[in-house]
Amino acid sequence: MANSRRHHFAAKFYQKNFAEPIFSKHIRVYEADTRKWNSGPITPHGIGWFPHLYSMINDAGERTDEFENFLQQHVDGPADRAMKVAAEQPDNLTDEQRATIALFIGFAAARSPSMMNSTRDRYFEKAPTEKINDLEQVVRMWCGATNQSYSDTSMRDFMKPSQLRSMIIWAASIQERLLAWKWTFIRASRENPFITSDWPVFAEHHAEEDIHIMSFPISSEVAVIINSSGEIRTDISQDDGVRAMNLQTLERAQHFVICHQDSFPGDESLKHWPIANA
Repeated sequence: MANSRRHHFAAKFYQKNFAEPIFSKHIRVYEADTRKWNSGPITPHGIGWFPHLYSMINDAGERTDEFENFLQQHVDGPADRAMKVAAEQPDNLTDEQRATIALFIGFAAARSPSMMNSTRDRYFEKAPTEKINDLEQVVRMWCGATNQSYSDTSMRDFMKPSQLRSMIIWAASIQERLLAWKWTFIRASRENPFITSDWPVFAEHHAEEDIHIMSFPISSEVAVIINSSGEIRTDISQDDGVRAMNLQTLERAQHFVICHQDSFPGDESLKHWPIANA
């Protein structure tokens, strides 16, 4: 049976890396819906979740927390400890801790509602009409077998187990690539911090040079750039580097931004954000 309703795609421990003080529950959140920073207290418990995002329907027609438990045991739990080291002493990470963080980044890229919805939408855009009609009939039979009423969410619930299995495979493939590439940690000050968001992994591929680059904010004061070429620019100042990192985070963000204060390098771009929904 499902015991939880709030499934966090922005892990609560991860949000605490951007709190004041660090690792506490005191965060600042700028939301796209209100276009302002929260006026009252807010904690990681109340942000970055979606109802029953990872729950699945078993053969008895009951919601289960199996995938949520998997994330806690194999992804978020181990990453909590490793990310604390990365937030304070990233150069002291062990190979095991780095692998744990790489897997967490892989899941962070894949587990948001926006990514899950876009993946499902792309499937239906490409699938022939006949196949979709056949699938609908299968879903109706599945609803009957599990004593559920057919509804607008039945197709999503039926596809959820396959979608979550695909997420594991994709995250593991990202982890493998990240561990083969060069990691460079960049720093920010407490006064001019990094931010994070509902979709914090930024990735791009430069086709002409065949170079892959991925960036990920670890905490208010540490971020990592991982690339396949082994080289990054060293001719920019810390302030410019932090601003560039924050703008990359904003480029992917769609619903909220998290910081430990109401200002950050690049915050003037909030008036044009969210870019993806413009």
